[in-house]
Amino acid sequence: MSAASSSPVRGAWGAVAGAALLVVAGIVFFLIYITSSSANSHAGGLTEIGILALVFALGSYLAQSLGTDPLPFQVAQWSFTGFGFAVLFLTLLWLTFNLIGVIVVLLLVVVVALAARWGAGARASEERRGDERRNWQSSSPPSAFSYTAAQAPGGSPPPPIAASGPTIGSEIAAPDPSRTGK
Repeated sequence: MSAASSSPVRGAWGAVAGAALLVVAGIVFFLIYITSSSANSHAGGLTEIGILALVFALGSYLAQSLGTDPLPFQVAQWSFTGFGFAVLFLTLLWLTFNLIGVIVVLLLVVVVALAARWGAGARASEERRGDERRNWQSSSPPSAFSYTAAQAPGGSPPPPIAASGPTIGSEIAAPDPSRTGK
């Protein structure tokens, strides 16, 4: 049983923290938009909101390691990432007509997509290792006195040692007639 499913209170605190983060971000975004409501600074305010959304996405990514349930922070991370890139892309393309800025944002999107793919592979690998670890921990240890404990990794016992050549004590039991001179 996992820690998150054993206590509904822990999962509730993660959801409350994620919701609080979204509310604080919404208030900050609204204040930035209101303070930059003039026509000249409208694009600058939206650019600030987009960059701040990406900073909040990074903070949500780092906050996943703090709680017992990372799901609310993952949701916030992807929400802020999508929102930030959308605002930056649309602002730079339609309001400022800044082609270089659009190219930079598209390169950042590619980097984030590659990092997400790498992270998904790492999480899948960690889940496989965790499953193998749990299987190993739940199995009973083999006895050192059991013949089956000395098996090869393939699951079959090792082959018996074949006697090839003289063994210790074979000269004593049957001496070689050519050496004795008889």
